[in-house]
Amino acid sequence: MRLIAGGKIFLTVLGIFLGSPRFIACMSPSDSIEVKHNLSSSLRSFSPVPLRIALTDSNAVRLSQPGQFRDEAFHPKLSYSRLAFIGGTSLAIGVGVHIYQNRAWWLGSRARFHVENDWSYAMNFDKIGHFWAAELLSSIYADLYRWAGVERKQALLYSAATGFLYELYVEIEDGLHRDWGFSPGDAFGDVLGAFYPILQEQFPLLQNFSLKWSYLPNREYLDRYGTNHAFIDDYQGTTFWATARIHNLLPGPARDYLPSFLNLAIGLNVQKIYQGGRGERRWFISLDYDLESLPGEGAFWKSLKRVLNHVHFPAPAVQVSPNVVWYGMFFTVR
Repeated sequence: MRLIAGGKIFLTVLGIFLGSPRFIACMSPSDSIEVKHNLSSSLRSFSPVPLRIALTDSNAVRLSQPGQFRDEAFHPKLSYSRLAFIGGTSLAIGVGVHIYQNRAWWLGSRARFHVENDWSYAMNFDKIGHFWAAELLSSIYADLYRWAGVERKQALLYSAATGFLYELYVEIEDGLHRDWGFSPGDAFGDVLGAFYPILQEQFPLLQNFSLKWSYLPNREYLDRYGTNHAFIDDYQGTTFWATARIHNLLPGPARDYLPSFLNLAIGLNVQKIYQGGRGERRWFISLDYDLESLPGEGAFWKSLKRVLNHVHFPAPAVQVSPNVVWYGMFFTVR
């Protein structure tokens, strides 16, 4: 289908060129009459429908590279029923999340709005978490809006706004509670994360770089806070990974020696942040998996792979700081 449709586009463009007055003027009168006749017959034989299919397929091929938002499986026009479904579901989930967060963070500590400079909190590790969460929300909603038929660039913009507005709501709630406060640093991470997919669209090289998350409950955190505290505050059990699609960054011949699904990741974890003092950063180098390069077609599977691609799965790794430790398989620090 793509080959046939692409051939018709080529013939149409060629026919238009051949039919131009400048080209025909260079020909003899008899040849000119024959070209005009053949061009007219060729154009009459082309149906406009295959041309529209060709443009759609061509766009699908262009957008089907890893890290880009694919258009071929999404709704062809705006669906208000799907938008209503997205809005209703988001509202229901948002209410549930608010109840959870209110119990975990904000219960009984209402205060006047205030700003808290918390750049030193958790060794800035939470700022990375704000970037990751905002980018995840933005990525999910980009696919949801495309599923509802929103045009691709508008979907990117709306999803970035959705991710940022949710994170902004959390920051404002923090600012209205005495134990927390509105954090400019957190808000900065929210903005960068929410709009990172747009930066990837504008600068394709960035599509080869992403942030991933891995987590296991930390023993010290559980001993200190139990199971009633929000797990997303368990920074000692969390590792964030800056991953790179090495296969795409290698020169052409070298790509044959590295599978496309194999990435390289640099991990960061923090320890001793509950014991006073400055804490300790631990750095890792690990293999990583690009799930978007694995088999699985269709809008659902592609969207699922993009969501799961925000998680770093166990892989061989080496801790390089503060001391060297080799791991046959590593996920995060417990």
